Amino acid sequence: MEDQERSDPPISYDVEVMLDKKRTLRLTWRALMDFERETKLLVSEVLDKGQLGFFTVAGFVWAGLRWQDRGLTLDRTAAMLQRWAENGGSLPELWHSIQEALQRSKLVTFEKPEEKKAEDANGAAKEGEGDDQEDPDDPMQRPASGSA
Repeated sequence: MEDQERSDPPISYDVEVMLDKKRTLRLTWRALMDFERETKLLVSEVLDKGQLGFFTVAGFVWAGLRWQDRGLTLDRTAAMLQRWAENGGSLPELWHSIQEALQRSKLVTFEKPEEKKAEDANGAAKEGEGDDQEDPDDPMQRPASGSA
């Protein structure tokens, strides 16, 4: 069964990332269950609070790659990410790829920068929202309310 899973053709929510080699993130329901079980972190809380540390990012990468390698561990993922960082890997770009994989899975929806700008321009933002002057291009952007 695992061999069949590893040879599946690309699907619409796959996101290619260049780590130690070209890899494909696939953040499915099962992957996010694995993330929560292994990291003891709830995806919704991580995204809502925006508390994204190295462990959390490694957890998302690990969960997103396990569909290809069920034996992948967090330790092996951390070693892979260390080499990737030493070779000039960009954490904001990696986080953007994780966000894209989450959004493509349809399990999490992120507010698009143009929606935020339109909301601000129309004065439709609720009182108290947007007061922190978040940069809409910030790779640590939080999901839209009601998602995850």
